[in-house]
Amino acid sequence: MPLEIRILGPEWERALAIFFSGLRGPSEAYFHPHPLTDEAANQLAHCRGEDLYYLLVDGGSILAYGMLRGWDEGFEVPSLGIVVSPACRGKGFGELLMKFLHSAARSKGAKKIRL
Repeated sequence: MPLEIRILGPEWERALAIFFSGLRGPSEAYFHPHPLTDEAANQLAHCRGEDLYYLLVDGGSILAYGMLRGWDEGFEVPSLGIVVSPACRGKGFGELLMKFLHSAARSKGAKKIRL
């Protein structure tokens, strides 16, 4: 299947938990906006607010995860976060997801983004 950027929803909960388990350890030093646990995967997959959570997927596998957060807490400027699977780094997936998230933020009216 081709690469797709998908909005995170309940159908991706288990795949997200598996993705998070592959990030535990060294990746947590660089990416820690929330715990990388099954419980966090459940909460995020069922989140229904203004914040946006996206996945870069190939079939049923998650290659990268990105978010625009802060709107749910009332901030005008969202924070952007991206993490790419260790096995998929160096292939341009982070850049692809970053450009998509910038477009998604602009489409919601954000004038700035915080990294």
